Amino acid sequence: MINRNVSLRYDIDGCIFLHMTDPEFEKMCDRWGGKVNVKISKPSEVGSENQNRLMHGLMTAFFLTGMHSSPAKSIEEFKLWLKCQIGVCYDYEYCGKPCRVPASWSVYDKTQRMQFIDSLISMVLQSGAAAEDEKIQEILNGMETNGELKRSQQEAEKTQGGNNG
Repeated sequence: MINRNVSLRYDIDGCIFLHMTDPEFEKMCDRWGGKVNVKISKPSEVGSENQNRLMHGLMTAFFLTGMHSSPAKSIEEFKLWLKCQIGVCYDYEYCGKPCRVPASWSVYDKTQRMQFIDSLISMVLQSGAAAEDEKIQEILNGMETNGELKRSQQEAEKTQGGNNG
C-alpha cells in the first residue's frame, strides 16, 4: 500500500523510481543486502466472505468423508495440502533446496478464490464424496440456490474461452 513514506517519480526515459522512507522496508533491504524486488500492480477485487465460508465448509466436509487422496491426518494438514495442490504458492529456496509455500487465503483475490473453489469442487465430485455426504450436497445446493455455482461456472468458461482464443 502506498502511503506518505513512498514516492514515485519518472525519469526522462519513462523509468519509474520508487523511494521509500519506511523503517520496515529499510530493515528488509538491509537484511537482503539491498536486493529487494518490488511488484506494482493494479488493485484486484477482494474475495468475499461468502467465498471464505464456502471454502472452509467444503474443505472440512470433504476431509471428514475420508474420500480424498491426501496423506493429512488433521483438518489443518488437509487445508495446507489442498493449498499446496490447487492454491497459490510461492517458490523459495531454503538451504539450497526449492521450497513451495502456500499463500494465505486472506491474500487471494476474488478470481483466485473462485479458481480454488472450482478446483476443490472438481476434486470433491471426482472423488464421489458429493454423492455420499449430505453436508457436501447441502453446500453445493446452497451454492446453486444462491447463484454462486452458476456465476463460478460462467467465470470459468470465460477464462477458458479467453485462454483458447
